[in-house]
Amino acid sequence: MSYLKNLLDTFEEQPADILCTAFLIWAIFPVLIFALGGIFLLLRIINLDSFTNLFSNAIIPWWTSMIINFWEFMIVYLIFIILTLILIHHEIVEPINFKWLIEKLRRL
Repeated sequence: MSYLKNLLDTFEEQPADILCTAFLIWAIFPVLIFALGGIFLLLRIINLDSFTNLFSNAIIPWWTSMIINFWEFMIVYLIFIILTLILIHHEIVEPINFKWLIEKLRRL
């Protein structure tokens, strides 16, 4: 129980920064997945057809889930908030503020 209390204390210290960091991780997650897929494509573990099918079936629903199925997006975002909170608590990831988030999303 003390670990959960420590996580809650971490969240209470900087809630906006943790939410912004979680959103950035959510936004970059498909890019990371398909970067690994591109490496597998170069190593000829998967072929181009399966890679493009994965890309079109995952990237487009990933971003449209925010609009089409808002509650599914909220569940996924909650999972990313918990993951980000754990990463920030263990000082693996530095929290970001809203201004930095907007700058990084403009570059994507």
